Amino acid sequence: MKPVARTFLIAFLIAFLSLLALPAGASAKHKPVDYITRGNAKYEKGDFDGALADYDRAIANNPKSAVAYDNRGNAKDGKGDLDGALADYDRSIAINPKDSKAYSNRSGTKYKQGDFDGAIADCDRAIAINPKNGDAYSNRGLARKSKGDLEGAIADCDRAIAINPKNDHAYNTRGIAK
Repeated sequence: MKPVARTFLIAFLIAFLSLLALPAGASAKHKPVDYITRGNAKYEKGDFDGALADYDRAIANNPKSAVAYDNRGNAKDGKGDLDGALADYDRSIAINPKDSKAYSNRSGTKYKQGDFDGAIADCDRAIAINPKNGDAYSNRGLARKSKGDLEGAIADCDRAIAINPKNDHAYNTRGIAK
């Protein structure tokens, strides 16, 4: 075996054996995406505090992660911290103003605060960026219903359902509007 090949083989074996020495589930270094993925899993289970801790770590590792701010906004909204959620959505949008999902998420929080016009404006922006964002149509339908624009609400919910026939939120809002 040539000296260069032997050196490469030895380096490879050392690296491989060092990975085997790590405890189960550990890695040499977590990437921000690892924290986001883990935070998303916790969020889906309703563990908002655990999700927040992971999103905080992702942001600490990459303060320009629009996705981490957007997801942390979702977790804060889930906990009822609507002002904190809005601040995180604002930060996400400042980093990536072309993220339709962040506008749609922020619209839901604005709706919860009773800012129906702000919610509609965010949905309009989300739809302008991505006309196939069914959640934006559904959210706008809800805000329009709350403002008394029942025809607009029904039309938005029809569009949301056409995009995603499993959008139960849109069916519910449309039914109430009808």
